[in-house]
Order: sequence, then C-alpha cells, then structure tokens
Amino acid sequence: MTLSQEIYKQVSTRRPSCLLDPDMEYSPDELVAFLLHPRGIEHALATGFPSMAFLEGHRDLLEGLPISLLSCGDEPLVVDHSGGARLFAGDGEAIIYVDGCEAGLTTLVFLHGVRARVIARHYAVVKVHADASCEVEVYTDNALQL
Repeated sequence: MTLSQEIYKQVSTRRPSCLLDPDMEYSPDELVAFLLHPRGIEHALATGFPSMAFLEGHRDLLEGLPISLLSCGDEPLVVDHSGGARLFAGDGEAIIYVDGCEAGLTTLVFLHGVRARVIARHYAVVKVHADASCEVEVYTDNALQL
C-alpha cells in the first residue's frame, strides 16, 4: 500500500476527505499541503489524524517539511516562524516567535498534547488552532490574533 493509499484509508474511516482523490499518488509535500489547508486542519482537529504513531512512523518523510514532533522531557523547542502554516504535535513544549511578514497570515496548528507559548510581535497576524489536549498561550505585542 502506498503512503497516499494508507493516508486515504485512515482519513476516510473517520470522516471522508474531500481533498484527497483515492486514485491519486501524492508527494509528501502535497500531503502536508492538504493537511495544512483550512479543511485539512478542520479534519485533523475533528478526527485526531494524523496520530502520533503515524507521524512517528513516517518521521523520515517529515524532514524539511513544516511539521515539528515534540517529546516530553526535551528542552522546549524554540522556533521563529513567520508566514505560512506549521504543525506541532506531541507531548512536548514549544516557544514560537512570530514576526509580521510579507506573506501575511501565520497559521499554527497544535495536536496531541503540545504545550506552547506563541509570542506574536512586529505586526504579525496569527491564527492558532489546537485540539483539546493542547495548552496554548498567545502573547501579542503590536500583533493581531485571529
């Protein structure tokens, strides 16, 4: 079974995906783009997919993609991320600095127990999505949280 078929099967058992075509083979970049699409984010929050087991099992494919896996006990992950969308998953802690940028909106998605502090500054525009297991605090300094 290919990665695209595996994902389609897992996603569709909980709620059919309108973004994925079951007969199409997608690259990891395309699959992440679907995940970080507004409808993909809605699906992830509603169903819990991708699970941590799935993400951990495909860690090698995530290299260089806008996904960070966090583990409890590690030092907090400190990230500067401005513009576009990024997913954080796991039971670890993150501190994310977001600055205003030409790309406009920065979208942050938190799944599976992340504890995060988002510091939005310099006229950043930030949209935060988190499942019920996450604890997210947002601090703004000349920024807008949607």
